[in-house]
Amino acid sequence: MKTKFFLFLCAGVIAASAEETVRKYDFNRNCEGWYTPSYWNGRLTHSAEAKSGGGSAKLEATEAKGHTFGRMVSQNLTKMPLAGKKFKISYQAKGSGTLFAGMLCATANSSGRLDYRYLFPETPLTLTKEWRKGEAVIDLQKTAPQTLSLLFELRGEGEALIDEIRLIDVADASISITPQTPHQVIRAGDSVPQLRFLCSKPNMPCSILVSCDKQKTALYPVTGNADGTILWQGSAAGAGLTRITAAANGTTGEIFVSVLPPAEYASLDALAKNVKTDKTVRILWLGDSLCDFDRSFNAVDKLSFWLNKYNPGKFILENRAVRGDYILRVEERLLGKKCFSPDAYQKMWDKQYDLILIQLGNNDCMATTNNKFATPLVPTDAVAHAYARVMKLIRRHSDAKIVLTSATYPDAPLMKRNGERALGKYFFACFGMEEFVLPFNNAVKTFAAESKADFIDLHTPMKQSYDKKNYVDGIHLSESGHTLMAKILLAYFAAAK
Repeated sequence: MKTKFFLFLCAGVIAASAEETVRKYDFNRNCEGWYTPSYWNGRLTHSAEAKSGGGSAKLEATEAKGHTFGRMVSQNLTKMPLAGKKFKISYQAKGSGTLFAGMLCATANSSGRLDYRYLFPETPLTLTKEWRKGEAVIDLQKTAPQTLSLLFELRGEGEALIDEIRLIDVADASISITPQTPHQVIRAGDSVPQLRFLCSKPNMPCSILVSCDKQKTALYPVTGNADGTILWQGSAAGAGLTRITAAANGTTGEIFVSVLPPAEYASLDALAKNVKTDKTVRILWLGDSLCDFDRSFNAVDKLSFWLNKYNPGKFILENRAVRGDYILRVEERLLGKKCFSPDAYQKMWDKQYDLILIQLGNNDCMATTNNKFATPLVPTDAVAHAYARVMKLIRRHSDAKIVLTSATYPDAPLMKRNGERALGKYFFACFGMEEFVLPFNNAVKTFAAESKADFIDLHTPMKQSYDKKNYVDGIHLSESGHTLMAKILLAYFAAAK
């Protein structure tokens, strides 16, 4: 660790805060999600003794090089905003010694390397034989972490039992900051166009944090206008995805700017110039996690940018994608049956649409170690019938043009390796097995032709352009993966009559 310093912050509940628990750790069975690296002092084990439930984390201090302490850290926090936020850590603990709760924060320096900092409040919890509640507040108003983890440090000889850890977002409830500018795409070397946020409080002092992977965060103190408008324009942090965060008292709003190499930008721009319409086109998007994750900069958002680049305000995309979806679950939700995220389509039919795009297949073709990857989630001979039933349900509400896509192409080599490694050892869900994907794609393509729907092949061009950098975990897309998928979709609209 390169630097270490302490935050002088008071623990406790913040006045006028909107508290939302974003992570829970109860250690009922084990200490999953927490660890003590070998280069740190301390020993982490599971204890059957608990404040509630089935157990707690037991952290013991050890001595090395004249220092006696113990640390435990959580896995990195993911799929949640971090820049500019304010968090409270609440927990129960007992034992002996002095216990600090805080965070391990990594930020990029001017060389693009990560500096790690221990963020601890000034006041620790003195442990006793009785369970006591501890709290610590961490304010990231001027920080855009590349990674962030929860951290506990026990100082002095002793051991601590720790239970009921809660990470709580404590944004100021009296403030809201809403992005007014949608996702933007620019050419490398160009300035970011003026971005607009709207704050519920006029003349509000706030921070603008401009951050990008492996680039030092730029901080700009700004003050909102009398009508609450917050404006910013400047340079992107670097190539790839730049995040511009407006932050005030733990409340944040984010706008994402994609920075593309000139040749790649020109290729997409040429397609966008061929998209022409003189009327408003309302598009309903039904899909899976590829377009549910990374909202504000995923393939749907990028497609929206390019469709509107030469047709400003003409294309309106309603993204109702749901993680984990497959055609049978879409049918269940349309029927109002019990299923995951049953309210995801609530009031969906209050609007009229000109085009409905159904992007599925990845979960439909998923196979697991439960039966040695023998069958897909949705049998191939059931695919066309399921799509027919879904289309019939859609036609109760809309006569919009329907567009169906194939499954995408994942990081197939990684999936194959991970699947082989998991067999007979632990559960694993494998995506992209072509013995299931190709028949699925053919079934959807044939059904589309028979039902006078359009079909977009995502699988073939994504396979042809395969690069492991297009994926974050083998199936879900990275920034470059979202750009690739958006380009394939944009080509369909550019060629449409």
